[in-house]
Amino acid sequence: MNKILFLDFDGVLRFENAFSGSHLELLADILDGIGARVVITSDWRKQGQEWCRAMIGDRLSRLVHPDWCTSVLGDRWVEISIWLHLHPDFEHYCILDDFRYHFDGAPDAMLDRLILCSNRYGLVAKMGPVIRDTLLR
Repeated sequence: MNKILFLDFDGVLRFENAFSGSHLELLADILDGIGARVVITSDWRKQGQEWCRAMIGDRLSRLVHPDWCTSVLGDRWVEISIWLHLHPDFEHYCILDDFRYHFDGAPDAMLDRLILCSNRYGLVAKMGPVIRDTLLR
């Protein structure tokens, strides 16, 4: 069972121009525990793979899928749909983002896998079970 997490940075892992070490560790713990991989959907992917990997640290970087980011097309939900179409072996996925508008027009099946973080607090521990459950179904 292949599992993939589509990951935004700002408002999820990054606050006030810095990445949160506790958020990075929490996410790595969750994904390590169930064998999930990461695909970056953040606008920061435009900075390149090495920059993104440096920002999220070694542990989370080891979980990044070889096809590490979605294409830059404009609508995040469309970018994720295309990535999934190109990788049909990933049936189980979850999306972490802090803005609902990135998913305006998305199909209900995708919205059901969207976990919105407060851009004030980002990823919090109580989201762990929700992420796990979403990736395992």
